[in-house]
Amino acid sequence: MKTNIRIAFIGGDKRSIEAVKDIAKNGADVSVWGIDESYFPSPSWCKSTCEEAVAGARAVVLPTPPSEDDVRVNCPLFSKESGIKLHKMLDMLPADTIVLGGRISPRIREYAAKRDIRIFDYFNREELLIKNAVPTAEGAIGISIEKTDCTLFGAKAAILGYGRIAEALASRLKALGTAVTIFARKPESVAKAQSEGYNGVRIEYIDGKCSLEKLVDNYDLIYNTVPHWIVTEDIIKQIPKETVFIDLASAPGGVDLVAAKKYNYEIIRALALPAKTAPRSAGRIIAESIINIIEEELGI
Repeated sequence: MKTNIRIAFIGGDKRSIEAVKDIAKNGADVSVWGIDESYFPSPSWCKSTCEEAVAGARAVVLPTPPSEDDVRVNCPLFSKESGIKLHKMLDMLPADTIVLGGRISPRIREYAAKRDIRIFDYFNREELLIKNAVPTAEGAIGISIEKTDCTLFGAKAAILGYGRIAEALASRLKALGTAVTIFARKPESVAKAQSEGYNGVRIEYIDGKCSLEKLVDNYDLIYNTVPHWIVTEDIIKQIPKETVFIDLASAPGGVDLVAAKKYNYEIIRALALPAKTAPRSAGRIIAESIINIIEEELGI
């Protein structure tokens, strides 16, 4: 990346702090507003106003998510104000500025479109999704150790889905001596899992319902990575109470939580694990995608 390009960071959490540091190391002229200066090695990076931070910036980086309410920028580490309104911040930017954020909502995209500002979601980048699966998998294993009363060595685990997170999790559980079974919808996913040394079970749909009868075969751990409702009441009521169930899928998750409550069965909703368990690593992963987007879109 070309040195001395100004990149402004507005708001953010611990991941944003690490992303700022990493991008500064790559030679960018970083400016920050919406995070207290005590978090940074160089207080001069932090500006007194949002206007000062974005002045002259070719790119503006928003956090993940950019806003909790689609109105104000997400600024959990800022003690001075509650955050600036998104539309007010966007009004400060010239049309050639690019805006980046993570998990950008449709409403925020509309804000940007009305102002002819190009906006990019770094959480749509394949390199980020692949690397982010690692802290997610490690975080899930940490929860597993905390919540189970047995070792992972010799335990039986079921993983629903076989995407990036499931693959990262399965390989690490296998290395710890866990017997892993993959439940997947696509035949090729089942075949891939089997070729990599796991048990593979096909998820089938009968009369529009997901067939998961084999999920109740006394697993010590069940992990869901499928982001839509597949574990219904008829399955939940059969799962042994001592089975630890960790749902890693993004909202709305893959489990009937009302049924789980009905049968007094705990579902551990483990969202945003990279931010919670490994913010430094997650921030560096985000920084890499930010740099890639800027190089591709601005040609520098």
